[in-house]
Order: sequence, then C-alpha cells, then structure tokens
Amino acid sequence: MKPVSRGHVRLRSADPLEPPEIDPAFLTDPAGRDIAVVRAGLEKVGELAAAMKPLAGPSDGPPAQALSDAALRGRVGTYWHPVGTCAMGPAQDPRSVTDGQGAVHGVAGLRVADASVLPTVPAANTQLPVLAVAEMLADTLRA
Repeated sequence: MKPVSRGHVRLRSADPLEPPEIDPAFLTDPAGRDIAVVRAGLEKVGELAAAMKPLAGPSDGPPAQALSDAALRGRVGTYWHPVGTCAMGPAQDPRSVTDGQGAVHGVAGLRVADASVLPTVPAANTQLPVLAVAEMLADTLRA
C-alpha cells in the first residue's frame, strides 16, 4: 500500500478532448523495493497455497514468485485509486502542482480537491483521506 515507484500523468496537447498520457510505472523504483515487496508477498501466498493443496487442484505454469521482474511487471495492475497527480507542495518543488489550499501553481482561480493532491499513497482506501482533504479545502474557500 506504500509504493516507492512513481508514474506520471501528462497532457499530450492543449486539446481538452485528447486523453492524457498515463504511465503508472508499476514496480520501477530504482532500488527495487516495490518488486521485492511483491516477491515477499508472493512467497507468503505460495506458503498458504501449499498448506491448502489438499483442497485445490494443481496450478498451471511456474509459481508466480519464480517469474522474472519483467514478467511480474507485465502482470501487475491497480484497483484505480491513484493519488499525487496534482500533489500539494511548495511552488519551487517540480513535483508539486497545488499549494496547501489546493490552488494550482500559476493558474488563477483553479483549485483541486480530490485524491490527486495527496503527495503520497495512504496506507488504506483513499475514501476517508479524500473526504478529509475535500472538507479542509472547502473550509478555505468559505473563509
């Protein structure tokens, strides 16, 4: 729930109908922490599956933990609760898009109040952190 790898969302053009370029860049952190976490999880799943072997039929192919890094990256997906595409932070930070009140750096009158302002992935479902952010940012607009 706390990946180190960082993807990106970029505009392809000024045309609002052109879909953005979205690259989640799963399991690509240079130190390999994310893929190590996945491998550790797969080993644990293998142990649990072995304990339940009398209840299940044989599996096809090699065990998931034996796959190459490239094969693992090719199989990974998401439950689509991305965060951080408009991360809060100071204007001088090249990775930040909004300030602490959700105002977009350099764009007057535009604010963001959803999961995209969270600078890191919460270690739980994003619903409650997003509600908290939305309420906090709504209060700044009322003031």
